[in-house]
Amino acid sequence: MESTVNLTTNAKSIAGDAIATAHKSIDNASELAHPAVDRLTSGAHGAVESLAGAADSISSKGESFLARQSQKLESSRAYVRENPLTTVGIAVAAGWLVARLFGGFNSR
Repeated sequence: MESTVNLTTNAKSIAGDAIATAHKSIDNASELAHPAVDRLTSGAHGAVESLAGAADSISSKGESFLARQSQKLESSRAYVRENPLTTVGIAVAAGWLVARLFGGFNSR
């Protein structure tokens, strides 16, 4: 019976040592991983800030493009109102050119 008690005591001692070693290993791994996680977090925040800046830039360029588009459209409308015959002539010439490019008028 004494040998069973010794085996049980030895098993508890070995298990206790293994648990203590595991805790130390986990603590060491945590300490080593902490700076890497901080660097990763910092990099992720930087990437998000960069993307936010790019989104703002794209948004402002889009607004600028829409404003220029509106100005060009109004300018074109004013030209058509002021020069209706010239506009029709340009449209006819453009239609003829497109027809020639795509074979609309085949010579036989």
